[in-house]
Amino acid sequence: MKAYVVGNKEEPEIGNEVIYAKNTKEARRVAHSTDIANESDYFIDVEVHRAYEFDNTEDFSKKEFIKLQWEEGWWFDEPGAPDPWSSSEEDFYKWYDKTFAYLYE
Repeated sequence: MKAYVVGNKEEPEIGNEVIYAKNTKEARRVAHSTDIANESDYFIDVEVHRAYEFDNTEDFSKKEFIKLQWEEGWWFDEPGAPDPWSSSEEDFYKWYDKTFAYLYE
């Protein structure tokens, strides 16, 4: 399925979220039911962009999806996140296990 990134153009510090939809119209509808939309002051603040790098990843495990986000350079507000351009997958998995494993596994 096609992937889209939802964000808030007026408050980018809220972050982004990946959603899946068949087309842009459906993605916009789904975007307005996300936490990001709920934190937006105005309907027009919510923006949706195609994210080809996340297409067909809806069945990934949380661990593999976060790894893909990390490889794509998404910033994590977690201490000790390894640099994706100079670290190995092993470094990522060690960091993930310390940081997220208790939440998602």
